[in-house]
Amino acid sequence: MRSVRTRWMRGGALAIVVAITVAVPAGPAGAMGAGDIDEACRRLPALQRRVALAIDLLEASEFSPGSIDWLEAQLDLAERAGRRQRATYLENRLTSRVAKLTRLQRSRVTLERLELRCDDIG
Repeated sequence: MRSVRTRWMRGGALAIVVAITVAVPAGPAGAMGAGDIDEACRRLPALQRRVALAIDLLEASEFSPGSIDWLEAQLDLAERAGRRQRATYLENRLTSRVAKLTRLQRSRVTLERLELRCDDIG
């Protein structure tokens, strides 16, 4: 059975990106209504915690299952054992995790900008 953290990592990144897209639209500054901004500011601390948790998991040591370093270590073991199919699978997962880390880091920057905007509003 997968842990809650693993299940969250699979679907949580998409939820965060969607939530940030809704919270900070690309339009002009006046595009969001007062209620939308209040709702985004209210949800901000929870989103920041979720993004920080996901980044911490991906940047953890090689002894933490699910981290990038752990996947790299597993990939090395599979390659040394001559398990090409498993190595390919792990390499694909590693590529996906690195891309997810990049997206989460961009999301953290977006949330910081939203936090400044919320501070300005009061």
